[in-house]
Amino acid sequence: MTPLVEAEGVGFTMRRTTILQDVSLALLPGRITVVLGPNGAGKSTLLRLLVGELAPTAGRVRYDGVAIGALPHWKLAAKRAVLPQSGSLAFPFTAYEVVALGLDGAGNRFAGKTAQARVAAALEQADVAHLADRQFPTLSGGEQQRVQFARVLCQLESGRAHEPRQMLFLDEPVSGLDLEHQI
Repeated sequence: MTPLVEAEGVGFTMRRTTILQDVSLALLPGRITVVLGPNGAGKSTLLRLLVGELAPTAGRVRYDGVAIGALPHWKLAAKRAVLPQSGSLAFPFTAYEVVALGLDGAGNRFAGKTAQARVAAALEQADVAHLADRQFPTLSGGEQQRVQFARVLCQLESGRAHEPRQMLFLDEPVSGLDLEHQI
């Protein structure tokens, strides 16, 4: 199987401090890859490089053989979804509206019943359908994390028409969840 994401000799230096040096890996669709290490080892920085949030100061990252920087944002959004370690949202969006954000940007414009069905399915998968009408900032940290997980599921589903080979990147996805949802 051909790798979907490849990093070759990737490094990242910020303000004369080397955060990562000479990292190479190949990620295959359908596989779970786990990166382990102590706090401050550069795991989140590596993830940010692999998803295109940061540009490497050395080496290169490719998706299906194409340099990540050469991909239009909508195509990258269709190829991969990212659940960061933490994120804040100060706007008074409902949980439903946050999940619906996953519909945009992946090369598709869904409306009406199709959009509603995709959002509803993602809310169900993440076990947050009962929170759909709640304001996102009023949710607990674990509930917010599950709503964001529903958003990335919605994004992948929306992008699948353009990109059948996709990746889901999760940065410490269970850190704020209760035991039931961690399992």
